[in-house]
Amino acid sequence: MKRIAFLSLVFAGIVGCHADQALPPGPSAEIQDATHLDGNPFFFWLPPTVNQQAPSSQVFSSKLRPVITIIDQGPAGAPSGNCQADNTVRTFSGSDITVSNATYHVNWRTDQDDLHAECTYRITVNVGPRLDSPELGHADVDLVSSGNQLKNVDTDEFIPLLDGRTLPITFFVGVGATC
Repeated sequence: MKRIAFLSLVFAGIVGCHADQALPPGPSAEIQDATHLDGNPFFFWLPPTVNQQAPSSQVFSSKLRPVITIIDQGPAGAPSGNCQADNTVRTFSGSDITVSNATYHVNWRTDQDDLHAECTYRITVNVGPRLDSPELGHADVDLVSSGNQLKNVDTDEFIPLLDGRTLPITFFVGVGATC
């Protein structure tokens, strides 16, 4: 009888430990440009996207045709049915993007997209319309549902964004970015 009780406890322990597995990690959060994560040395996110200035030593490349893509990276933590990993939320190109004062600029009106605070979104800038065109940089967005949550966003890893607001996406591309 003691043997059956012992084996039952061992079996319960094995089953219990097997069922108690950690959740899969969410997407890695990052900002990549010339000053973050060894990105393209000719690409810089600019304010208000990231708080930095383009270097005065570089020449702005105004003739490029960048494509900005917003992609759902999946849930930031626990699984969520609202997140659609690798789903393109929005694409900006051509006349969507303005060029002035040595910057490329577009306004992402998030109230026009079905976004969810539990998802992570990545802004990617490529040059050219093809899927295999070179990526210049990317930045992850932490979408929050209240103004109080904005102060808790790690701005070294995320661009903070209040749901329903407009995010100005501004960046500098220097001559040599596509070489």
